[in-house]
Amino acid sequence: MRRLAIALVLVVLVTTLYAFLLTTAESKGIVLLTQERSLGKRFDVIDIVISPDCKRVACVREFSDMKSVKMSVVVDGKESREYNFVERGGLIFSPDSKRIAYIAGIRKMFVVVDGLEGKSYEDIRAPVFSPDSRRLAYAAKRDGGWFVVLDGEEGKSYDSIRALVFSPDSKRVVYMAQRADKWILVVDGKEGKEYDKIWAIGNGKSIIVFSPDGGQIAYVAQRSGKWFVVVDSEEGREYDFATIPDFSPDGKHIRYGAILDSKLLAVMDKTEYEGSFPIFRPDGNLGTYTVIRDNKPVAVVVNGVKEKEYDEVKGNVLFSPDGKRIAYVAKRDGKEFAVVDGTEGKEYDSVCTPVFSPDSKRIVYVVERGGKTLVVIDDIEGEEYNTIWMSKEMGDSKRVVSFSSDSRHIAYVAMRDVEWFIVVDGVEGKKYDIFLSNELVFDSQNLLHGLATRNNEILYVEVKIVDK
Repeated sequence: MRRLAIALVLVVLVTTLYAFLLTTAESKGIVLLTQERSLGKRFDVIDIVISPDCKRVACVREFSDMKSVKMSVVVDGKESREYNFVERGGLIFSPDSKRIAYIAGIRKMFVVVDGLEGKSYEDIRAPVFSPDSRRLAYAAKRDGGWFVVLDGEEGKSYDSIRALVFSPDSKRVVYMAQRADKWILVVDGKEGKEYDKIWAIGNGKSIIVFSPDGGQIAYVAQRSGKWFVVVDSEEGREYDFATIPDFSPDGKHIRYGAILDSKLLAVMDKTEYEGSFPIFRPDGNLGTYTVIRDNKPVAVVVNGVKEKEYDEVKGNVLFSPDGKRIAYVAKRDGKEFAVVDGTEGKEYDSVCTPVFSPDSKRIVYVVERGGKTLVVIDDIEGEEYNTIWMSKEMGDSKRVVSFSSDSRHIAYVAMRDVEWFIVVDGVEGKKYDIFLSNELVFDSQNLLHGLATRNNEILYVEVKIVDK
């Protein structure tokens, strides 16, 4: 009966029920046709994850059976069996969105992949799918030792393991391993040189960097208090500090930031520039870096030429896809503005990093003015809203605004009063309680989708753009 009750409450994929809304705006030249599909109810949820293609939903439920607290995982409306625990924040979809994995347990821990439970261990660290979604790896602990489980096969035991990552072609596996007080990089099961430290971020998120073709590996290591970048076992110059390296799109160059004797340096290959982190052009060549004064970036150097100096240059410097245009955000006298191809835009209270259209002809950025948020498209201001989804937290318009592949349409999620809705080319769509993700995915030039909720029901929202 309890299962039946859960099914009735949680559930029910309603594939035959659709709701349509036709939204028109005489001045915009388009209408929006909105189609909804129910993905089940949303409540009693302590964790929720959206697939990369924004079409699937997984969540963790917590409930009591009168004796103890239990948990379960619901994927696309289908509930797993009960567990004593499910690791919060541990639900992951594969890159192709077709597979899902999570850590659960009864007495011991195990990884559940596509509904199948793996071997039990004392402890497990977050599983990782390969880029092609076919392989899975995670770190597990038994008898005090940590080892990698790759495609079900256990590797060598170490005192600790962190930063597990696949190569872009999914063929190679790399991780950091600790032995006594030293750290080594293990590549395809082969141990590298020992270091005092290999730099990892917080929870072990990978800072091991592959070149685009997967042939080269770079990371930051420390010996005797000095940091340096290691590329395929070759150690670079020692610095007081070095940032995470990055390969150029063609894999021929590497860049990173460094500090030496209190001086900030931009390093590309083995050449140093006085400034902050260098930026590649799409063709792989050095495009720009920023000049530092009083520990703040104040000017951008493009092709060796210093542009105008400001109180501060904020966020990232962005090149258009064709590499011919450049944009960034600057600050002067407490106000922020976009600088596009050397031309300053209008001043606002804050400005998010701009984003270019796929064809490089259009530019968009999110701004705040007087407590309201709006989108500026090709220097034309849109409507003011209470907020535009996560724009302030993300600080990057690329993660807030979506372009269609032909660059004609621009979409984002906005909120007025307490209602959320999709905005396409200034036309507002149907209202919802909230969207589960800021990301709107264009499936074609005139079709996009997102995930939202209304009255605790999760909805797959598809919007068709029709020219009038």
